[in-house]
Amino acid sequence: MRALLANLRDMVEAELAAKAGKKGGKKGGKGKKGGKNEKKAKGAGGGGKKKKDPTPHVRAAVQARALMAAAPAADRSMESLYAELVSNGVLVRCPPAHIQDYLGAYGYMGSTLDKAGIIPDPSMAQVRQAVSEFAILPLGSAQLHERLPYTRTLLLFGAERTGKTLLTHAVASMCGANLFDLSPRNIDGHYPGKAVAMLAHMVFKVARTMAPSVILIDEVEKVFVSDKKRAKEFGGQEPFSRIKKDLIK
Repeated sequence: MRALLANLRDMVEAELAAKAGKKGGKKGGKGKKGGKNEKKAKGAGGGGKKKKDPTPHVRAAVQARALMAAAPAADRSMESLYAELVSNGVLVRCPPAHIQDYLGAYGYMGSTLDKAGIIPDPSMAQVRQAVSEFAILPLGSAQLHERLPYTRTLLLFGAERTGKTLLTHAVASMCGANLFDLSPRNIDGHYPGKAVAMLAHMVFKVARTMAPSVILIDEVEKVFVSDKKRAKEFGGQEPFSRIKKDLIK
């Protein structure tokens, strides 16, 4: 925080110095034509005093702003970052849910379809088992997290209203994890333009520090759409693909 305040103070002083230099230049430019010629002659002869160049002060202000933009969350406490994410609706309260709320049985025709050379869709019981093995158990147990294969991302795909969000809530609720909603529609209107990089930096920093954490990205397929005409059909103030660069890092 002290470094941030020092940068702000230097930036303000630099801007004041730059404004003072500009005012001095304007005052010196007024007067009669003869006065201008005399000043020019003195400058050519080398006897006149040189004006201070405000350029170093401007450069100092630009460098201070660049440092603040490069590390926006470096000098901030974890509590302030957490509070900002909550106020902007990125860190949300997870509704109570259980993996058993995802109702469904095994596909009893699976073996018959396999023999016929047809790959069947996974049954709801298989989806429930996969989410338990690859998400709930590793996040809920430190010993299992060390021994089980490392799984960083789970992709749940399917039609609307088939329980994808319910499974995400079940993982976060059963593990006592923080739930971050980075869905394009949820963050639309927040952190416009290049400020979305700061948002991603804050989310990943808080998620690592306050683990276990679950980051939900609904409609993630629309983030990777490269066709601009099709992307405009999604609506919203900001393009859905603006978090793409930060996700693939």
